[in-house]
Amino acid sequence: EICNSHEDMWEQFYTAPRTISKLSEVISGHYLQSQFQKRMNMILHNCESSGWGFSDAMWNIYYEYSEENDE
Repeated sequence: EICNSHEDMWEQFYTAPRTISKLSEVISGHYLQSQFQKRMNMILHNCESSGWGFSDAMWNIYYEYSEENDE
């Protein structure tokens, strides 16, 4: 929401995928994807208009740790 409201963000903002990656790893490691599905979808859809490949990075992380990859 912040990025959508204020256009392009500062460089440090774009390190968020590392944080999301770590969070996704913990969620996946404890098989909690279904409990966090709604929130993750909201985060992913809110960042779709972000620039610099940010949205793509976030979706890649999501798919890397999705339940479908656990099978």
